[in-house]
Amino acid sequence: MILKFNVFTRSRRSYSIQEIPILITSALKPSAKYTALQDFELRLDATIKALNSFIAIGVKHIVICDGSGVNLGPFLMKRVPENDATIEILYFTNDVDKVWLQGKGYGEGEIIDFALENSLLLKRFDYFAKCTGKLWVANYRRIVKNFNGVFVSNYIGRFSPSSLDTRFYIVEKNFYLSYLRDAFKETDDDNGNYLECVFFQRITKSGFKHWISTPYIRIFGLSGSSGNVTMPSRMNCILRTVRNYVQKWVF
Repeated sequence: MILKFNVFTRSRRSYSIQEIPILITSALKPSAKYTALQDFELRLDATIKALNSFIAIGVKHIVICDGSGVNLGPFLMKRVPENDATIEILYFTNDVDKVWLQGKGYGEGEIIDFALENSLLLKRFDYFAKCTGKLWVANYRRIVKNFNGVFVSNYIGRFSPSSLDTRFYIVEKNFYLSYLRDAFKETDDDNGNYLECVFFQRITKSGFKHWISTPYIRIFGLSGSSGNVTMPSRMNCILRTVRNYVQKWVF
């Protein structure tokens, strides 16, 4: 059943990190092209560092789903300090041929699909935050507090959006299922039709407005695509927050 857009209305209330679980998408043994960081130990180390960073800022509900068939359980038991967070671990093997043909976004879409179907934790909540493995959000509490109740992310583009940033977003589950769930099937990295582009097209067509995050989402960690460390400066974040405020009322 496709839900009508008018079901999705912006919320004026504040949310807490206890209300929104984080789904961390992982591929410790990547099969996609254009993935510079291939080393298993480096990817694992960055994933655990990002997880510990989320735990340190008080996140209580975390789902980690790996699409390359790796069970992170034994690694986390050794390298994640004792805490009061609930961590659910899922793993399966992506359609390797499809991921190679269509790109990383295809693999991510399969991972989210698998998690929504199999996670007991995600079934308990109406919303979820999605974060790419190896990354974490420094101002996560503030982003959650200002969540609009439907969808929020950063955008990609110098001034106005050309696509949106799928590394991290928060979404109402029914909105995701209605508009974004099968977006990954349209990806084609070889021809520049990335998941970021398809998401942007889908949300634009949905009619939902004001999805650009204010403040700017401060994403840190290690990029699997480039192999580079992601560490935006304070000034960069301030300038991008101003830019987001301007564009938020257009898109």
